[in-house]
Amino acid sequence: MDNLKILTLLEKQTDCIFEKLRKTSISALYKKEYEDIKAGRIFVLDNGEKEMLKDLKELSKDTSLDSSFESKLREYLELDNNGLIVYFQKELGKSINEIIVSGKLNEIQALFVEYDYYYHFSSCITCYGIQ
Repeated sequence: MDNLKILTLLEKQTDCIFEKLRKTSISALYKKEYEDIKAGRIFVLDNGEKEMLKDLKELSKDTSLDSSFESKLREYLELDNNGLIVYFQKELGKSINEIIVSGKLNEIQALFVEYDYYYHFSSCITCYGIQ
């Protein structure tokens, strides 16, 4: 199977998962997990099943996180990935130019790139010398 076909399958699976998540809430997910354990569709391998069932039952009644779950899911689904990629490429290009201009290019063995999430445009590149 070639990479394009694998990527296409992964994208379809991701879309399917997000479609299911859009139709539910965090409290409903807890309830389903509780029901699956009770019905034997999911097994808890240690002796903590009773405690886990108790916790899941409590969590399934708590709807206070449902709206933030929905909001975070919507935020993720509405991401402008192409815009984020372009921004990251520009930032990486600027950083590489700074390294070249600094005259320390031949002293660098490794780069650690840190890039924040979503639209929190903060990033950092740490350079490590030859060890």
